[in-house]
Amino acid sequence: MAIGWRAPALAAGMGPFHLPALGPAEMFRETPMFIAPNDHAEGRLQTTISVRWLNVWTFNIEADAEEPYDWEKDPETYPFQHGSFLVDFESISVIPRVSFKLTDRMCLEAKIPVITHSGGNLDRIIEGFHDAFGINQHRRDKWERDSTSLLYVSPDGEIIDQSDNVSGIFLGNVVVGGSYRLRDAGPGVGVRFLAKLPTSNIKVNGWEQEGIDLSFQTTFSWNAGRVSGYHGLGIIYYGSDGTRELALKKERFSMMNSLEYAWSDDFSLLAHLETVSAAADYPELDNPVVELTVGFKQRLGIGILEFGIIENLFFFDNSPDIGVHAAYTFSLF
Repeated sequence: MAIGWRAPALAAGMGPFHLPALGPAEMFRETPMFIAPNDHAEGRLQTTISVRWLNVWTFNIEADAEEPYDWEKDPETYPFQHGSFLVDFESISVIPRVSFKLTDRMCLEAKIPVITHSGGNLDRIIEGFHDAFGINQHRRDKWERDSTSLLYVSPDGEIIDQSDNVSGIFLGNVVVGGSYRLRDAGPGVGVRFLAKLPTSNIKVNGWEQEGIDLSFQTTFSWNAGRVSGYHGLGIIYYGSDGTRELALKKERFSMMNSLEYAWSDDFSLLAHLETVSAAADYPELDNPVVELTVGFKQRLGIGILEFGIIENLFFFDNSPDIGVHAAYTFSLF
């Protein structure tokens, strides 16, 4: 929300998290976040700085042999078959977004992420958490800790190792677009159009996101006392498809459901559920992404701070193991 907005605090809420469904978003298909219909209520120029820290362990194995496997001792006979993959890295993204108000109801926006891929600094913590609560490690503890990996198998059975292309600091894809608020309340309704430009310099052979992606969204908001709800539906059309080894989807559908409880005029608790359809025709990646983020929003200084913990639900092999999201939204004029 824009800064300076105070009353009526319990009539609108502070909005959902500025966070999309992630899945393996930093490597495969991106999906845009949703915003509330009145996301930019005050001020001419609104800025949001988002930061997310993800620990990615997405793993699937299609093999006839029995476990245990030992990649390091015998990589030539490791029983990977087509349908197997491993994506293992840690990602920190910094995403500046600006929204410029053309009229009281219409805004233009742009964002560009900067992404760092590295080894898993959270690996030991996550393994310890899983051990403490008796949660299966899903082979995480059998792989080298604090490393980056990207492996998959071609239809011919060739193990394709792109691990050397994962680490580094990268420019993400620029996203530009606009939104229009159709209705203020009862419920609030907004529509949004976005275009992703292929500016990313992440170069994983065959998976470059060429072409312009187009997204269309509609969002709804309602309020009942201290509780506010935000709901969104979207469709994304991608400007390029994948390779023979990994058939990426040309279109995906997304949905957001977020509930906010206003503990006070300046502090809210949020539960934020994001879903998006499958990323590819490939085992496990052909499941939808379902992610829950719980946290809070707090008015702080000239803006609003938000913080949440991200956890994947239902399908564990196509989303980050765990993530942390934070953002600060403010308007200077």
